[in-house]
Amino acid sequence: MAVRGEAYVKAGGMRTRAGGEDFYFLQAVRKIGEMGDIFSTRVHPSARPSDRVPFGTGPRVRKIIETGAIACEPDWVFDELSGVLAAVEDAVTVEQLLKLEITGPAAPFFAEQRFREDWAKITANTPRDPDRLRRAFHEWFDAFRTLRLIHFLEQHHGLGGNAVAAPGEAELFGGGGFN
Repeated sequence: MAVRGEAYVKAGGMRTRAGGEDFYFLQAVRKIGEMGDIFSTRVHPSARPSDRVPFGTGPRVRKIIETGAIACEPDWVFDELSGVLAAVEDAVTVEQLLKLEITGPAAPFFAEQRFREDWAKITANTPRDPDRLRRAFHEWFDAFRTLRLIHFLEQHHGLGGNAVAAPGEAELFGGGGFN
């Protein structure tokens, strides 16, 4: 990841946490402004297993090296997430966004998160502009809530459990193996 110095400062810098520092930093940067892609370069991360923290990249890399498998969420979870995001993008008028409803397997999660109550407060304090309302939704439904939705869907609608990446994909973490 690469960020401009101004965005780094506005996001509060890289926090010291017990894991997931990069995740929380990117979440904070995303709330400041738009993010983009850089396609003109290629990054080759090295496999650095770590037991420094209870969760995050280091422990995940260690597990990949030990088991040779990359566990990932099944496709249906991302189909559900896509449906949630589409509901927001498909609401083109202010009226549609004010009445935003999340349906399907994700609906109980949004109820548990008190979305209706929060959304009423958010829309009461957000200019009546579709783009501003969508941005407000995405600030509420941030990376952490997205991850929580993914875990909720797996736990409450376990339609197939964890998928495991194809053999050979794990080599991405060792440049050709786990030795």
